[in-house]
Amino acid sequence: MGWRLIRWVGDPAPWADPVIVNRLTRGLIPMQWVEQIREFDVHQRISAIPGRSEYVIGPDHGFSQTYTFAPRQFAAWLTDEDARLLLSNEWDRWQFIDVTDAPSTYERPPMTWNDWGRLLSSFAKLGRRRWRKGTRNQ
Repeated sequence: MGWRLIRWVGDPAPWADPVIVNRLTRGLIPMQWVEQIREFDVHQRISAIPGRSEYVIGPDHGFSQTYTFAPRQFAAWLTDEDARLLLSNEWDRWQFIDVTDAPSTYERPPMTWNDWGRLLSSFAKLGRRRWRKGTRNQ
């Protein structure tokens, strides 16, 4: 059994993303998408705030053991299978990055327009609110 170093970075911030801002300023985002982006940002996006946020997953979420992405250290070593499970989850996958080969990485790779489309499509299935399993902001 191998291990993967996974970092919790939180969901992407749409209004800070150059892809979204560029398209928005050029009038290339339909109003329906602007509303979906706003809904995601206001009601569904989970942020990883150093010193305040915590994310805990474990057997009650389908994992083999408990992992804590704590307020000061947002990285944890997960078994290969648990990392696969987390990174393949339709919603949680946006919050985590595999940094096994580059442990000093703290930011997700840039999102593409297609990434944003997949994210919005997934989150539209949840309705207005997202169930925040395992998260806690103090």
